[in-house]
Amino acid sequence: MALRWHRRCAAVASLRDADRRLLWGRSGNECAFRDCGAALIEAVVGKSDSKGHPIAVAVGEEAHIVAVRDDGPRGDPSMPLSERNSYHNMILLCPAHHVIVDRENGRYFTVQELHVDAPAKLTP
Repeated sequence: MALRWHRRCAAVASLRDADRRLLWGRSGNECAFRDCGAALIEAVVGKSDSKGHPIAVAVGEEAHIVAVRDDGPRGDPSMPLSERNSYHNMILLCPAHHVIVDRENGRYFTVQELHVDAPAKLTP
């Protein structure tokens, strides 16, 4: 799956493939921010590939609930890096809500609030 890469989420590269599949597969193709529901994968209208299949683009962003960096949004130096880059610490958001959630180093949204917003997840 092609991902949108930028400075903020380059650390997502270390997310295991199995965790990434769970995250996207269980998202319902909706932003996890409360009452948003924006699509995370959009069809490109009027475009298709060489076989005639519609082209889809992932516009959703994989966001850490607890930041990878100790000084990042909701950073927690006591959390092992392996847990920070796991399915249970990730949330899928539309680009606008990713910015809002991480604004001012995440001071407006707690770890607990984001876990509530995350879609119901089954234990893998």
